[in-house]
Amino acid sequence: MHLINRQPDKMTAYFFYFFKKLGFLSLIVLWFGLTAKGQVQYGNEWINYSQTYYKIKVAKSGIYRLDHTYLTNAGLGSINPQNLQLWRRGQEVAVHVEGEADGTLNPGDYLEFYGERNDGKLDREIYKNPQHQSNPYFSLYTDTAAYFLTVSPSTGKRVPILNNSANGLTPEPWHKAERLKQYTTEYQGGAFYGESQLSWGDASEGYGDMWFGTIGSGARSRIKDFEVDSLLNVEASGAAPQIEIVLDGVLRDPHNISLAVVSPNGSVRDLERDIVFGPADKIKKSIPCSPATSLRMVNYDYGLPLTPKESPILFG
Repeated sequence: MHLINRQPDKMTAYFFYFFKKLGFLSLIVLWFGLTAKGQVQYGNEWINYSQTYYKIKVAKSGIYRLDHTYLTNAGLGSINPQNLQLWRRGQEVAVHVEGEADGTLNPGDYLEFYGERNDGKLDREIYKNPQHQSNPYFSLYTDTAAYFLTVSPSTGKRVPILNNSANGLTPEPWHKAERLKQYTTEYQGGAFYGESQLSWGDASEGYGDMWFGTIGSGARSRIKDFEVDSLLNVEASGAAPQIEIVLDGVLRDPHNISLAVVSPNGSVRDLERDIVFGPADKIKKSIPCSPATSLRMVNYDYGLPLTPKESPILFG
């Protein structure tokens, strides 16, 4: 019997070394892949599956009160009200619970919170390019927001109690107020690609109110007035008003817009003329101006012949 101590040649040694390194690299990649997957957030991390959650629907923004009768009928009559929690979109909402100090839910006790109707924040995820969302204040699906009430082992988040006494305080000469006007009666499925539209959220997709622009061939203009209401007692010494407007152009033709303000006496002052933006796109303009009662918009459209259904501008 002969014992042969055979050393591997260079090619064989390199072959085993290569697969040894490859296996080590694969192990590292697999481990990091599993680690990364374990850190994915699904949006339900706030849920404690040992607790019961009561769904509260809010379709209009305002202050809501859940009184003793409401809470008792929900089966919460014997709980410690200090442990009540309210959640929306994975975040705890601060609430006021009257009479919670004694740890007992008594007649006359109640929970109050400021509820907001649903908006378009979550709709942003359906757009291939999130910048294509024209109106983040209006949902594509529902006006109703969902709040969830639960009883936690720990104390819930509360609205701080402030001293509202004005004694010794000097009033501010003016404050800022905002008026949001949305136009939401018409739905547009997004930019046209010939006769087609894309299945995901696309440029110009969403709710607006009115089509206007050229009907037929050639360059024409149309005027649309928007009344700025609910801003009363405007202080002349305050900051200059800002007008912010968003326009969507649906068809793949360029658009030309001019803006003007109309004073109470009927005089018209141009704010900005010949604002041009591209095909199937939106424009957002923030323009300083003096106080006025209405905003006038003039559209000059240049493009191919259009049908009424395919007019190029949709307000959002």
